[in-house]
Amino acid sequence: MIASIAGIALQIIVTVAAPDTITVRQPASVTVRAVVRGPVAPTIHPPRFAPLNGFRVEESTRVDGGSISQASVEHRYLVIAERPGVVVLPPIEANVGPMIGRSAPVRLTIINAPPVQVPAVVSRSRLDPEAGVNFHALVTPDTVYVGEQATYQVGVFLNDDVRYRLRRNPEFIPPELRSMLAYDLSAPRSFVSKRVIDGRHYEVHVFQRALFPLTAGRYEIPAARLNYSLPLSASFFSREESHQLKSETVPLVVVDPPAAGRPADFTGAVGRLSLEAHVDSGTAKVGDPLVLTVRVTGDGNVSFFPRPEVRVPWGQLVPAEERVQLDSSATVVRGAKEFDWVITPARSGEVEVPQIRYPFFNPYTERYELAVTTPQRVSVAPGTLVAVEAADSARPVLPLRRVMLAEPQAPLSATRGFWVAMLVAPIPAALALAVRRPRVRRVPTAAARLRKLGRHHERAMPGDASLLRRTYAAALAERIGVAAAELADRRALVRALRHNGVTAESARAADELLGELDSAVYSGSVTSMEDGAKRAIEVLRRVDEEARPRIIARSSRSFAPVALLGLSLGVAQSEPTARESFDHGTREYEARRFARAERFFADAARADPTSPDAWANFGTAAWAARDTAAAAIGWQRALRLDPLSGDVRSRLDLTPGFGGSALANVPPLTESTAAAVGGGAWLLGWLALAVGIWRRKAAFRYAAYVLGIVAVASAVTGVRVREAFNARRLAVVVDADRLRSLPVLGSEPGAPVLTGEVARTVREEGVWSLVRLGDDREGWLETDHLEPIARPWANVER
Repeated sequence: MIASIAGIALQIIVTVAAPDTITVRQPASVTVRAVVRGPVAPTIHPPRFAPLNGFRVEESTRVDGGSISQASVEHRYLVIAERPGVVVLPPIEANVGPMIGRSAPVRLTIINAPPVQVPAVVSRSRLDPEAGVNFHALVTPDTVYVGEQATYQVGVFLNDDVRYRLRRNPEFIPPELRSMLAYDLSAPRSFVSKRVIDGRHYEVHVFQRALFPLTAGRYEIPAARLNYSLPLSASFFSREESHQLKSETVPLVVVDPPAAGRPADFTGAVGRLSLEAHVDSGTAKVGDPLVLTVRVTGDGNVSFFPRPEVRVPWGQLVPAEERVQLDSSATVVRGAKEFDWVITPARSGEVEVPQIRYPFFNPYTERYELAVTTPQRVSVAPGTLVAVEAADSARPVLPLRRVMLAEPQAPLSATRGFWVAMLVAPIPAALALAVRRPRVRRVPTAAARLRKLGRHHERAMPGDASLLRRTYAAALAERIGVAAAELADRRALVRALRHNGVTAESARAADELLGELDSAVYSGSVTSMEDGAKRAIEVLRRVDEEARPRIIARSSRSFAPVALLGLSLGVAQSEPTARESFDHGTREYEARRFARAERFFADAARADPTSPDAWANFGTAAWAARDTAAAAIGWQRALRLDPLSGDVRSRLDLTPGFGGSALANVPPLTESTAAAVGGGAWLLGWLALAVGIWRRKAAFRYAAYVLGIVAVASAVTGVRVREAFNARRLAVVVDADRLRSLPVLGSEPGAPVLTGEVARTVREEGVWSLVRLGDDREGWLETDHLEPIARPWANVER
């Protein structure tokens, strides 16, 4: 049933996905999907599976907003047949209010289960009868095509003795696989685990993996490992002994599909495939989007099925979502992959989605085969959308730069005089530091203080005995290099004096005088201290003459200048034909021959790769010629050569991702400006430091610190500007594509990239490059789809 809401035709599309043949008593999957345009999801009525037994195992609902409002519901059922025959499932209904959609009837052929097949690893492995555990591996077939499934099997054979002694299950460690995808498969159905081989009873366990090689070559699948433990005796408390077995290293030969008979539009699909397509609505209006869904079903590596090539001459086609359904429950991996496109009709009338071709290589027949869809008819009513051709013809023509300026000068930071000035700047401060050393207040030594006391001993007071004792002890300690507190023990004084070379007589005189001073301090006597100072001076003179000279380490102040490193760019001398090509391009552009103008400006830029005028006009001419990739390249190079160019910056906003990408943005600052600000701050900072040292003014030193910070910040900014100019590992996407998860053509596609976007190359592998875009999208692209931004001046010396 088809209804109309607000002049827009609505229809519920109900599809049923089920295998053509199912086996008796083995569950099979039946998927019912209902899609309708609008915000309300349809309701699927319970299907009638009789005489089969069926039950629902999964349900999902999805509502997509935005310009295309679409809701879908998907139910998955498992059905089991009890006897062979043919069953036709009646149409399954879904509704949204009064609208009802019905699927086509589904015909199922039910067959008896095939004879039990013994896994190849069981039938081909040679067992060692003396070993309690046999562990073997193989891959079948041993030679496959790229994208064809190879089944890796590992068999564990346990004899009765080991099986009864095992207390816990063995641990199986699969091998690490490279350059191929792997899916775990279920154990072989109806396989009897207990078998008699060569007259011996074994319990057999089989592990299976489906392998899909990604590239041709010979591969060695590493050995798998099996860890198990066995008790040393029959006792329950017996300790266990650990064992480890390794399987064989299995070779696998992978070859490319043959070149003979390969269709021109073959994109790498391998398997047994079928193709179907449908449009979400049979009627539409000009400007109202439709959703085209193409479903690829069959055996093979479903995740890597490439997107079919679709062309619709009556509208704009944009790739949209992809969905994968994978079934690894059987020995052969199968499933389905759905691809969506959004079609915006550009003209009215009775139109159709043409037949879609999907060539693939069938490894079982070893031939290239072709799956096709039936054309999908759509009735498009008139709308208000302006035709694409009319919109393109109304595209404004951007103005050119009329004059090609002279060769730009090298940045200030690339001149020799700049760096000489930077190195000379610290010299005045160093000279001021050497000449105007800070005045240090000299503290009199203990010996000097003792001599001063000797000159004034006639005015001694009772409290002066303590002062004389402290000064005398300090003078001795100062001369022999010990702490004054250590001389409280008089025996320590004698040992220290003798250790420093003083004679026993002088050491005894020093000790006796210190004892008398101690007695005078404690008794408060003054009369006995009339000659104390003179005796102390005399004892100190003798000690000074007899003691060994004392070596005093003096600290020295060092001045470490700061050095800045500079990078230099070069400018190639202009070719004589650069200006002529520039003038020719200007005349061709004025004559509206944009493609010829683009070629002339490209010649001018090639002759003078550091001319921002040539690159800016090249980008403008390419934009007028509707070459978005070349326009983005030209404008990117022009802006990095002249970051203050406002016209180029505004035009780059027309390309995808410039305004919101940190990779594409260029700071509006020249390297010479950063060098002038940083160099000026560096010179003024050192000058202020020299004045501050000479005049001993703290304000000048603080000003020097601030200017130093400005100089360092300017240096960091200059490095950022230089990185923007160099544009290392930055490239422009020249062909729209989708990022790949692996560097192979058949890998699963991811997020789309648009022509003109800027990406950073992380690494390269063959003909593929791992790229990262400004919004954290990351994946593999073909290197031919990228054009480096830095290529023209990579080997130019400025």
